[in-house]
Amino acid sequence: MVKGVFSYSLADLDCRCSVVTKPRETLFRRTPSGVCFFIGVVDVRKCLLFLCMVLAFPLTGCIKQTKQITPPVYTRDVYEISISASLQYNNSVGNDWRKVYTCDGSPFSSGKRLEVPLGAVKTVVINATITEADKWSDVGFGSLSVDLVDGFTTSTTITITENKGRYRGNTAKWEITCKVALVDHK
Repeated sequence: MVKGVFSYSLADLDCRCSVVTKPRETLFRRTPSGVCFFIGVVDVRKCLLFLCMVLAFPLTGCIKQTKQITPPVYTRDVYEISISASLQYNNSVGNDWRKVYTCDGSPFSSGKRLEVPLGAVKTVVINATITEADKWSDVGFGSLSVDLVDGFTTSTTITITENKGRYRGNTAKWEITCKVALVDHK
């Protein structure tokens, strides 16, 4: 009967069989670095059988279990759009102003958040209507093409002309500014 030495290291899965003539002995030990070894003198058939058993049933006390952390998969970006309007000048057009913003026909207000699927077109058009509300309302329109990119800023001006009364033809100018911020991933 041919005898062999079997050495199995769980740390690097190093398996060896070699021919020996020493009497049968068994040794199981742990090195200072924490690696477990099994060394025994057996015949080659038992060596292969033992190899199959060890691979099928690892010595759990010698294996350091690690938890696999899977990063989250995001499918949507969430953007916050801030809209502000500032009066640049007003040459006696009026003092009672109403500002209305819409995006795709729906009312839109500053601080509104939009969820956009990853890979989708990331540009929206925001329409602004500024009205001087009096007996004969004066209205100005403008639109902004807003790229949904973190830190994107755009602005436009809207001029409103007085259409009736003694100040007919005077103008007021508003600047509308949009700022985009990426606030979340979902």
